[in-house]
Amino acid sequence: MKRLGSFLRRPWPPFPSHAMILTYHRVAELARDPQLLAVTPSRFSEHLELLRREWHPIGLRELAKALAAGRVPRRAVCITLDDGYRDNLINAKLLLERADTPATVFVASGALDDDVVALSDEIEALLLMASEPPQRVRVTVGSVEQEWVVGNYTASQEARDRGWNVLDPHDPSPRHSAYRALHAQLHRLGGAARRSAIATLREALRVPAKPPGRRMLTEQEVVALAAGGSIEIGAHSVNHPKLRFLTEAEQDREISESKRRLESLIGTKVTSFAYPYGTREDYDERTVALVQKAGFELACSNFEGLITPRSPLFELPRFVVRDWDGDVLAKHLRGWAG
Repeated sequence: MKRLGSFLRRPWPPFPSHAMILTYHRVAELARDPQLLAVTPSRFSEHLELLRREWHPIGLRELAKALAAGRVPRRAVCITLDDGYRDNLINAKLLLERADTPATVFVASGALDDDVVALSDEIEALLLMASEPPQRVRVTVGSVEQEWVVGNYTASQEARDRGWNVLDPHDPSPRHSAYRALHAQLHRLGGAARRSAIATLREALRVPAKPPGRRMLTEQEVVALAAGGSIEIGAHSVNHPKLRFLTEAEQDREISESKRRLESLIGTKVTSFAYPYGTREDYDERTVALVQKAGFELACSNFEGLITPRSPLFELPRFVVRDWDGDVLAKHLRGWAG
């Protein structure tokens, strides 16, 4: 394992009492990662070494108890992983247990079903893999019929563009522009409407197959992930939509059903929730009230901020971690800590 660099040998300045929550998604080696969701296992191990050495990793339940008592453990950091990818069990759990570090995995319970593929993986397979569909396709997204310009996409083009991600300012092909637009629109749909749009688009693009290999956790794997107690299972809705665009009844089902199903699987209470996507534009006051009504003890958002004794328990900020080496993560932690 690479040792952390000279950056960590400098003395750390004193910090006031506050905590951080870090957001990960996947711990895996990926050939293509347009959403920048993955941290490689070697980098994740390096991150854990840094956090164990320089910070105080605690679980979300411990943080919630401290906040309820009006305090925050000094230099505390919580690790969370969103969505419920299978590599959280295969790679992340082993490394977390080896480092004796707790974490919370927020699971979208609808992804546990056999025929469900993560939305980002579905759209990637439809648009960013080589195929020869019609030049233009018409598809209904929600209630709006749209025309998409996609064109053929060769294996050499796919190989050329493999390093592209959504932070790149330039789209190398019409496929990538369609990928961005489709992502933005499908996130606002409920589960049934989203599945219908994906099925219609798959037929229009003449791409029959789903992404190869299952990437999300199964029910049995969630049970295995929770075994041992080092990893807490949190809820992340059923279908992972932007909740504020749903009706109140639809939001309630997404929130309460995810809690019910996960609790029935692991046999213990699920006390934490993470809003899908999680910016202030992705949920609203109704959502927060429904999460409280469902019996959760805290909820995590997806905007940056430090945790203080006055932080609202149902809108806890988090910092997104990318596939950085230890020195780069250390610099980010310093900057976030102020």
